[in-house]
This record gives sequence, structure tokens and C-alpha cells, in this order.
Amino acid sequence: MGSEDHKIKVSIWCTAYNHEKYILQCLDGFVNQQTNFEFEVIVHDDASTDSTASIIREYERKYPNIIKPIYQTVNQYSQKHINMIKTFFLPKAKGKYIAICEGDDYWIDPLKLQKQVDFMEANPICTICSSGYLCKKGNKIVSLELKRSSSGGIWYLLADLNHYWYCKTLTVLFRKEYIQDYLLFVEKLKYSRDYHLVYYLLKQGKGYYFSEPFGVYNMHAGGVCSLIPLSKKSIDRYNCMKELYLKAGDSVTRIGLFSSIMARIRYKGYINRRELLCLLGECMSHIVVLPRYLYNYVRHYIEC
Repeated sequence: MGSEDHKIKVSIWCTAYNHEKYILQCLDGFVNQQTNFEFEVIVHDDASTDSTASIIREYERKYPNIIKPIYQTVNQYSQKHINMIKTFFLPKAKGKYIAICEGDDYWIDPLKLQKQVDFMEANPICTICSSGYLCKKGNKIVSLELKRSSSGGIWYLLADLNHYWYCKTLTVLFRKEYIQDYLLFVEKLKYSRDYHLVYYLLKQGKGYYFSEPFGVYNMHAGGVCSLIPLSKKSIDRYNCMKELYLKAGDSVTRIGLFSSIMARIRYKGYINRRELLCLLGECMSHIVVLPRYLYNYVRHYIEC
């Protein structure tokens, strides 16, 4: 490892696919970061069929010490057996910390990385930090997703994941030292998601949420998640939480599983009745109050 590698404090992971409308703003958000340390951007173009790769090449020429691209000729996301972090991002990452931002989202605070790194350096118990963000549809900001705090920020623990999702992907920064063990943790899981990474990091320490917006989440038809119907999201979350609960079996995943069962019932997603009764039997002892509308759905499934 060369001397330049040792200087890099943060590796930014960015996946891009047909993001020609968004990637320029995304890359600008990276190169405009004002820091007292060096950082790199590992931007992975997944065989885009538009001008995304050309835009990345332009930035690579302008900022050769920052932009470290990977250009695919065959789309890798569609190859379900490939772990993108293990195969492409981690081998190239030189930073002590990892930040993530997809190619269709972008950062708006030029001090995002500096604020987060300063906090992590001062608080070794903190394994991940995140922030609020804005939601954008077309050219219009449609909402501010922000949990306010009079102190400017909020500490959160693993158990808090069942009450509020503090970790929008485009806002997070976390310690790279935990990634190898995390990959072993999810190695045989079929439904591994961002939730698993946050879950694993919070098993190792605490999280911190900056009560300010660091970036913008673009909602558009080409986005991987932004326009997925709630019914489909409920199915994906159920499969994810069921698998994680069967592996971990702790109170956090048990309550998360119960919540996902309720979401499937609420959005009328199919679920095997016998499986439902079995899993509810495991989960119910941890739930004190069940909302009436969910109680009626559960009773209907049990009695039918």
C-alpha cells in the first residue's frame, strides 16, 4: 500500500445505472466536499446504456485523485449471486470510513463528510452516523425527512430501529473495520438489504443522527426503490425480517418480524396462514398494545 493510500480517510461508494439525468449533480456533491483529509469516490457504472459512463469519465479526467471508477460491460446487479460490496467496492476502498450515495441521489452540505468524520473520531463507540434528508420528485422538493432534536443530534441504539429508521443510505457514514465480519454474517442470506448492514453495525456500538439534511433523495421511475408499491415493499420486508429473525433470533428482529407481518396483512399481501399463526405465536408476547385495525386483520386471518 502506497503512502497516498494511507492519507485517504473516507471511501465513498456510489452505484450508477442509467443515471445521466442525475449523476452530474451527484458527483458535484462529492467533489465539492470541504475536508481537512483526503477522500476517494469509487463510482461503479453498472453497464449503463445512456451517457452515465461518459459523464463519469469526464469527472475522472478532472479529478483523477478523487474519482476512482469501475466500468462494467455486463450489468452486475442482475447477476443475483454477486455481492457488490465484496466483489467490487471493498477491494478498492482505502478509507477508514465508508460513505454511500447512489448515483441518482446527491449531497447538499459541503461539510457532510467533515462533520461526520469529526464526530466519529471523537466518539469511538459510534459505529455509524446519519442525518435527515430531502425528498425530490421531478424538479420539486416534496418533503423534508427530519427528526428534530434541541441538541442538534440524536444517539440511537439497535432497539430503536423498530421505532424510527434513522439510516437513509445516502446520509450514512460508518467504520470500514466491521465490513469483513458483516459480509460473513450475511453470506448465506438470500434477502440481505441495507437493514442488515445497519443492524450489524448497531450490534457493535451506537449510532448518531445529525438533525439536519445532508442530502437529497430523488424519487423517479428509474429508481430501485422509490416507486415500488407498498404491497411489494411489504412482501420484501417480510422476507427480509423473517430470514434475519431465523438467523439472529433476538428481540429486535422478533419485533421487526411482527411489524412486517402486520404490514403484509395491512396491504393484503399473501401469507401462509399456518406460518402466520406460528410466527405470531413467537412475536405476540413482546407486543403490549396492538392497534385495532391490525387486531381485526389478525383475527380475520386466524378465524378464516
